[in-house]
Amino acid sequence: MAANGTQDGASATKFSIPRHVLSLKDLEAHCLASMDVMVRDYLYDGAEEGRTIRENLEVWDRWLVVPRMMRDTSNVDLTPVVPPLNHPWRLPFGIGPSAMQGLAHPAGEAATAAAAKACGVPFALSTFSNSSMEEVKAVGGESAAFLQMYLVSGGRELNIELLRRAEAAGYKAVVLTVDSPIPGNRPGLIKSNFVMPKNLRLGNFSQDFRGPLDQSASNANPDASTSADTARNGTDSESTNANTNSTSSSNKQILVDPSVNWERDMPWLQEHTTLEVWVKGVLHPLDAEAAIVHGARGIIVSNHGGRQLDGCISALDALPGIVRAVRGRVPVHVDGGVRRGADVFTALALGADFVWIGRPVWWGLWVGGEEGVRWVLETLEKEFRTIDALTRRDSG
Repeated sequence: MAANGTQDGASATKFSIPRHVLSLKDLEAHCLASMDVMVRDYLYDGAEEGRTIRENLEVWDRWLVVPRMMRDTSNVDLTPVVPPLNHPWRLPFGIGPSAMQGLAHPAGEAATAAAAKACGVPFALSTFSNSSMEEVKAVGGESAAFLQMYLVSGGRELNIELLRRAEAAGYKAVVLTVDSPIPGNRPGLIKSNFVMPKNLRLGNFSQDFRGPLDQSASNANPDASTSADTARNGTDSESTNANTNSTSSSNKQILVDPSVNWERDMPWLQEHTTLEVWVKGVLHPLDAEAAIVHGARGIIVSNHGGRQLDGCISALDALPGIVRAVRGRVPVHVDGGVRRGADVFTALALGADFVWIGRPVWWGLWVGGEEGVRWVLETLEKEFRTIDALTRRDSG
């Protein structure tokens, strides 16, 4: 059985949203009633005691809007004022990167990219995706525009190879995640001893690659044999198919380089790619300034969904200070805890140029693959259209 209860990707049951599901909150409750425990624990796990995860949700409720009247809402334009990559996206929000979406649906990131294309919004692909970047680009088209990346330890050859593939596939920007020089303390993930299921693999790497979330391999000898690696990962040659485009990993668990820094690594990255370099994970105005000084083309204000540092500020609370520090020199985006179209409006009102959606995409994937993700995006659009029309700040 596949993660979402279907036999496989080809025979997946047709998506049908229950009549009682009218919002993303309803969809979340519906998913939790059927979601596999392992998937649920992976999706909801956060750092330490989960204070930041809770704050990411509660912070949106502390902001209320003051509507304007008689502003002519007959022809409302929802396109972003500063569109990412200067592309005419339909909406001021898109799908942010999250790893291993094959846990939610057999089609994984390919389904997400197809939904993004259908809805005219951008999709940022995680390096640790189950679908390869080439597969995602083939179905996502121009929506598959961003590739999220970490700078890994043990040399930069792996990063260079990924960058070359992204350029060849037609991606436009690389999103460097800067908030994870070391992994956050996630006790829930450790307790569950997370190992990627047998039917999945990391699409951008060879089948013996061990990702950073593989808890059973965290204390393993990095030079262990292939058979030991595949046993720890729950994979073998019969249950996975090697992708001819997959990057070689020499049977090692690749981790983020803890020595990453602005002065050395931003220039290095820009020297080795023609893609725009964005940074994700900024929460302090001084880091926003450092990112700009060192050539970042865009900033994503984020606390990694509460998975890295427990007790840190929410991205929404950090947003106004960063917007003031940036002064329009580069686009400022934000993610973290977005669950309603009203949340998108709030972020834009506080100065964000664009908003990225995370966990709700998984709910859509779980219930219906591409169609489920489209339902999530369409619901956010409907809610956003309503609040935008009722709070117009101009007469256009």
